[in-house]
Amino acid sequence: MFFNTKGLHKGEDMKRTTLKLLVLLAMLIGLWSTACTGGTITTTNDYNVSPSHDMIVPIDLKNGGLLEVSVTVRGGTDLDIGFSVQDPDGRDVVASQRVHSQDFTVKAKQDGRYEIVLDNSYSLFTGKIVTLVLKYPK
Repeated sequence: MFFNTKGLHKGEDMKRTTLKLLVLLAMLIGLWSTACTGGTITTTNDYNVSPSHDMIVPIDLKNGGLLEVSVTVRGGTDLDIGFSVQDPDGRDVVASQRVHSQDFTVKAKQDGRYEIVLDNSYSLFTGKIVTLVLKYPK
């Protein structure tokens, strides 16, 4: 049993209690730090983008929020995808470019829904599997 101290010397019992308190303190500090910073969300998803199509991945950001994006393309012959990020007004904040594996950082200049655009419209026959790792504030 975890809490059974039968047969333990007082010193061993004190060490266990101290260890439990330190673990609890570390957990509380972690919770407090997350609450103070607002925390972040990290997601990893695969997207199947069909030939001659695009896909939009929406992300809600607040003014000043930082979006970190890591893009990796698998599948297809050229292993690239058109990539851009648009602000809530539809303006490019990351201009469209073909990428294979690249990291981007976007700082939101206004509240609203930002859109990550994965464009495979130039590929007539080959679909792409795109892995996005996104990190952004809660």
